[in-house]
Amino acid sequence: MKRHSSRGISLYQDVNVSTKIAYANSLELTEMLFNGLSESLAKAEGQFIRNETEARGATISRCLKILGGLQSSLCFNKGQDLARNLSDIYDYCSRQLLKANINGDIDAIREVKGLIDELNSAWELLPGLLKNDPVAKAS
Repeated sequence: MKRHSSRGISLYQDVNVSTKIAYANSLELTEMLFNGLSESLAKAEGQFIRNETEARGATISRCLKILGGLQSSLCFNKGQDLARNLSDIYDYCSRQLLKANINGDIDAIREVKGLIDELNSAWELLPGLLKNDPVAKAS
């Protein structure tokens, strides 16, 4: 019974995310990616503590895919320095997650989670900062 319940919850979450994506703008999509990454990193940390090696590997793989999505969304034409810096951070986070998985290094997961949480906090401020800038909103 528990398996059906968790599958139902998972399906609901998938539909909920799909619905949000259909109506989200680029800022909201990036925020959703950051939130999903942060949640997955917390999940990986818990799996690490519980010694759930296989599940942890799958969760870290999900984190790497999200980091790839964030990296592919960077616009190097508009904000060259910012895009380059974010790309470097995403690369570093990816390497740290691989290291964490291969070497069993929970501190690397915690470090990446801290970096992503900082970026996420900064990202959450953007909509308010851009509220009065219609040109920035449209791009």
